[in-house]
Amino acid sequence: GVLVIANENSPAQVVASGSIPAIERLEALAAERKVRAVRLAVAGAFHSELMRPALPAVVEALEAIDIRDPRMSIAENVAGELITDAGRLRELVSLQLVSPVRWDTGIRSLARAGATTFIEAGPGDVLTKLMKRIDGSVRAVAAGSPDAARSAITST
Repeated sequence: GVLVIANENSPAQVVASGSIPAIERLEALAAERKVRAVRLAVAGAFHSELMRPALPAVVEALEAIDIRDPRMSIAENVAGELITDAGRLRELVSLQLVSPVRWDTGIRSLARAGATTFIEAGPGDVLTKLMKRIDGSVRAVAAGSPDAARSAITST
């Protein structure tokens, strides 16, 4: 079966995507080698070629949306680029369906561009912990509520 790296989250964490038999084989290999493996509760083999049949519908849906050049760079996770062009943004959003998420590369691009503080807005602190593994020199703050987000923004 098909098995690919779907997310490159940090030097210490990747996510695999693929057919159920391939995922089961990976779980068995991880257990044999005493490597932690957690199956995610997701509905599909996202960020892999197994999603290619859905790509035309995604492209069509994106064509119906007015996407303009952003006013500031957007860090995308297909190539790890900073995007300022609407056409490239549209292309990469659709490719994300069948391409790995290169979170670590995108974060490194932001840090090279001068970003020093990252605020995780939403519940939990998974991304904040990943940030510290990717680049220990940046400040990463988890802000799980609007008040926490305001506090994180004003203290930077």
